[in-house]
Formats: sequence, structure tokens, C-alpha cells
Amino acid sequence: MELIKYNNNNIIVAGYESLAGQTRKAYVNDLNTFMRVVNKDIADVTAQDIIAYVKNLERAGYKNSTINRKLYSLSKVLKLYKLAGLIDKNYVEELNRVKKITRAVNKQAVVHVEIDDIKAVISSNTRTSVIINALANTGLRVSELISIKYSDIDDYIVRGKTFKRVRIVGKRKKERFIYLSEQLYNTIRQTFTSKSDYLFHTRSGGQLNRTNLYKEIKRTFKAHTGKDVHPHSLRHFFATHKINSEKQDIKAVSKYLGHSSTAITLDMYVDTALSAENSMIVM
Repeated sequence: MELIKYNNNNIIVAGYESLAGQTRKAYVNDLNTFMRVVNKDIADVTAQDIIAYVKNLERAGYKNSTINRKLYSLSKVLKLYKLAGLIDKNYVEELNRVKKITRAVNKQAVVHVEIDDIKAVISSNTRTSVIINALANTGLRVSELISIKYSDIDDYIVRGKTFKRVRIVGKRKKERFIYLSEQLYNTIRQTFTSKSDYLFHTRSGGQLNRTNLYKEIKRTFKAHTGKDVHPHSLRHFFATHKINSEKQDIKAVSKYLGHSSTAITLDMYVDTALSAENSMIVM
């Protein structure tokens, strides 16, 4: 049973059009996996089907984090179906209210990254190392980084010093800006030289694939540091470095990263922002 069969409903179409292309594709794939497992109409799905689905994923050897992600996306899809009136209950949501239906996420998932690890990797001067440099200096999600187009970038001058200000549209279509130093921007331009609308692109000028890049970053870190580092560890590194080492304001860092929940929590206490001048981590 394919998700596209239900896309004639306006609510579902509107909900999915608001998602990034790769996120939308992941949601479709996760729903189709679920439907193949339960093998019944979406309107007939029960709580027991959700539990059976989780057990099926566990038997298949999926990691805890992957199971949680699949359940998260399934819940989002079922929410749209419920809004459309095609189902009565979102059983993923219902089960989470009464008990935890997934195993705990492995807390070792986010590997601690030191600044020396970053330096060791970026010294290799490869396309992947430049991407890692950019991720470590901006705290961007990979999906955000690979979506940057030249049309999103403009000059930003502070006290005579020029930065590149980059418009980012993150989760929930929330807009924010991050900054690149002229040096880092020039390194990116010298490395990614194909004709393309995207700042970071394939050798043929197309948009980079998030999954392939994720694997390449892990391979690069393993080769140079021996650590099992994935892109989210670089986002964690950025936040930790800014708050603990540079003593930057927590709310400023939260806003810069697009962490809406933290920003809302601290909004009543302080109103500040991470500027172009203090956004970069010198490598």
C-alpha cells in the first residue's frame, strides 16, 4: 500500500508540501515499510499492530535510534491521516501516552568530539573535510547544509570585517541566519567548483545526498581519529564549545542552532543573538 494513493486528500497534500523533499521521502518510505509489515488497510490499524511493528524492526536488527526515528515519522503521517478523517486514532501517539513503546536510545550515539579531532580531519583538505569544517563552525544540520543555495547568501559587514550571511530554513520552516567567515567561504568555493545553484554540490553540480554524506563523514572521522562520529556530533560539538569554552549566552546559541524550545524557555529572561563576529570557531 503506497502513501501516494491517499494524496488526493487536500489536508495530507498540504501537510507534505510543507516538508523538505528528503524528509517527505523518508516519511513515505517509513509508512510503506509499516504497511508491508501490518498488511492491512490504514483504517484498520490497531495498537497491537504498532507493537508488532516495533518487534519486527527489533528482530530485523535496526538500531534503537532508527526505530525511534521510524516511529516518529510514522506518528507524523498518522496525525495527518487523523486530521483528514481517514483514521480515528493515531496509535503511536496513544501508546506513547501510556507506556514507552521503544527501547531506550543508545546514549553513546553522540560521540564526544574534541577540537583536535576536527583539526585532524580538516587537515586532509578533501571535499568531505571542508563540509566537516563548515558543520563544526556553524552547527548546521546536514539537511540544512546541503540545501544552501547561492541565492541564500549575502555579504554582512561588521566593524569593517566581512562575513557571509546565510539564510537557513530549518525545521517547521523556521528561518534563521548563520555566518561564514570569508576564509571558510573562499575555501568552500575553491573546493566545490562545479556550476550549480547549491553552495555544496556533487561533482556534476547536483544536490548532495544526505545519506551518502552521513556515511562519508563517519568514514572520514574513523580514518583520521578512530572515532565513530556522525554529523549530529558536530552540531553537539558546536553548541558545547560555544557554551562551555567561549561562554556564549545559551539562548544566543539556541537561536543560532534553531532550537526553538530552548529559545522559548529563555525568552523571558534575556534577548540576545549570536553575532557574525562570535559565531565562528577558529580552527
